Amino acid sequence: MATYYDGCRLPALFTTARLVHGTLLQRPRQGPVRGGAAFFLAGALERSFSALEPGESEPPPPAADPAGREREPIRWPQDLAEQVAERLLHLDLTAISCDLFAPLYETAVASGERKGKGVFFTPPQLVDAVIYAANVLSSEGMTGEGCLLDPAAGTGAFIVRLMALARRWRRRDGLSVLSHLVPRLYAVESAPSASALLKINMAIQWAAAAALSGTESGWKRGCRPPAFSVAAGDALLSYSLPGEGGELLVDEKAAAYGPLFVAIAGKNDFRWVIGNPPYVGESGHRELFAAYRRHRFWRHYSESKMNFLQYFLVLGLHKLAAEGGTLGFVTSSYWLTAEGAAKTRDVLLSGAYIDQVISFHRFSPFPNVPKLHNAIVILKTGCPPGHRHTVKLVELEGNSHIPLSCRIAAAAHGGGWGARQVEIPYHPERLVGRPWHLLGAREDAPFLDRLDELPQLRRFYLTRQGVAPGAQKVTRKNLEFLGPEWVEAQRITLNEGIFVLTTAEVKALHLPPAEQRFLKPFIKNSHIKPYYITEAGLWLIYLHHEEVEAADCPHLLLHLQRFKPLLTRKREYKSGRRQWFHLHWPREEGIFTGEKVVTSQRGKSPAFAYHAGPLYAATDVYYVLLPPPGEGGTSPPLSLKALTMVLNSTFAGFWFAHRAKAKGEQKEFFATALAAFPLPEMESLAAHREEIRHLEQAYPDMSADRGERAREIREKTDDLVYALYELKPEERRTVAAFKDK
Repeated sequence: MATYYDGCRLPALFTTARLVHGTLLQRPRQGPVRGGAAFFLAGALERSFSALEPGESEPPPPAADPAGREREPIRWPQDLAEQVAERLLHLDLTAISCDLFAPLYETAVASGERKGKGVFFTPPQLVDAVIYAANVLSSEGMTGEGCLLDPAAGTGAFIVRLMALARRWRRRDGLSVLSHLVPRLYAVESAPSASALLKINMAIQWAAAAALSGTESGWKRGCRPPAFSVAAGDALLSYSLPGEGGELLVDEKAAAYGPLFVAIAGKNDFRWVIGNPPYVGESGHRELFAAYRRHRFWRHYSESKMNFLQYFLVLGLHKLAAEGGTLGFVTSSYWLTAEGAAKTRDVLLSGAYIDQVISFHRFSPFPNVPKLHNAIVILKTGCPPGHRHTVKLVELEGNSHIPLSCRIAAAAHGGGWGARQVEIPYHPERLVGRPWHLLGAREDAPFLDRLDELPQLRRFYLTRQGVAPGAQKVTRKNLEFLGPEWVEAQRITLNEGIFVLTTAEVKALHLPPAEQRFLKPFIKNSHIKPYYITEAGLWLIYLHHEEVEAADCPHLLLHLQRFKPLLTRKREYKSGRRQWFHLHWPREEGIFTGEKVVTSQRGKSPAFAYHAGPLYAATDVYYVLLPPPGEGGTSPPLSLKALTMVLNSTFAGFWFAHRAKAKGEQKEFFATALAAFPLPEMESLAAHREEIRHLEQAYPDMSADRGERAREIREKTDDLVYALYELKPEERRTVAAFKDK
């Protein structure tokens, strides 16, 4: 269907495709497009869009990011123009109901940014789920006065879908609905090319509404769209603070993005803030976080081991109206319980309450990224309605052909299609300063709350992490860093040991006895099983910076010298704290030499093993130790063997399933969760001292015999643990049901 404008009969989309095609033909056919030149596609789209949008176009954003970060190059495939043309030439605009450009943009532009910048473009049915859960399609949303902001808009998944749903809401009067809705829609996107595509997407929806409204001549008959409030810039600079005179102070760098961006920065009364903000961890991406950690506003919300998503959560709260605002984000599930999000959670609770959490159980809503584990989080500003507010927890089990929004609606009406909804009492005072253990809590909440009042493991025992060698073995990235000439000259092979060697590699070094003392028995986390440790056959070169000099280990240095370019990259070496051959973080050696309980950093179920002799491991293994005599003032209530049996019990599995941080289907047994494990009351332990002693004596059977005898001891252990924790009959049934599941 042709769309007319300025008296021309050429389809607007054809003109857009032709301009993009012509612009690309004038560009070099190879090499990255850097900095301001990366906006060439945006320029082409802006030129075509200027025929559709009244008024002058905004000036393009600066090539250098005001936050201090350089824009990374964008590599465009040679056939991009053909892809654009092919997609746009034969379209019926009325049939377009979602972001038209997202698949193309993701493939052509952002596929390499997923891991580095947390860029994941949102599937339409996930967009619908957020819009439905945030109640944007209410009469207030369609005909009210409240405004909506998407601070990480991309090419327009949420804005465009909302326009499409709105024009379908009143099919023959869609143009009237959009005339009221569009001026209330605001979007910010950091990539100028994506923001330009968003404007084209919005123009398509307007044109479709005009066609369905019977307006044959489109903009020529006075149906020109209002100016689209889409700003290209860093959304994290769109905050504003009250000045001494009550005026709002906007970041001085915001002006570089133009007047519209400044206007958005000064607006803190949005009715809705929705979207799919980027989520990427700080590990390996320190440069991305550095500018914000130094920023006068964001430094107050920065924390160790955080996720970039957390900045957007705080921004969303900041941009909402103080009363009646709704934040609806697609997020990772991890931040709800992560240590690195503690400050963020408390900030959110200070200005909002949790209304709804939708969990995707055992599937990813992103078809192209199956390992993502996500949730939809709905927060609302102001006070909860009434004194008995409940948080709605919706669990969607497994993928389905049924739309997500339909499954969410079914959950609220009794369940179905693999969806269920449970409401739990909302007690914000119990969440401040603590992880939000909401997912999977359900009817178990009172039981878990009682367990939280018991003495914790940290009161009687120490929890420590394994060593950080710096480089265990040769990886593909190591080979790339070293380069082919160095690799060939040193005869380095993939997976060859650096600080962690196999027995065969140790023999090949022909070490004298004086240097063999630096070799320590080493295990990986996969060697740890419930009650026992499998044979590893690995050895750690343990060179402690406080104890070992170069003259002490000449043969080992000959081995490590082959990898010196890798080892000199360590921060501690550059700062002068270590020599290049020392371990990165060796820890206190006493952690590894005495009595201990070891466990993997993460796993689907708990696996704890007792070990009495020397045993070393990396940072993905945690150690539980007895405190030095006289330290702490309180004697540990259980021996390490007995503690191991409690930690491997079904009861412990139940507790960790609800209180340990979730990483997909796995649980993380980090020091925080491990240290918070509840222990029985002293009186209960004293009453069952003899039974505990008998089970301790049976521990060797658990590590040596994994057959019928081991199953019998496990059952006795479970029964004893139930008695130690004085579980009520219904609580025992809850734990037993968890075991069966």
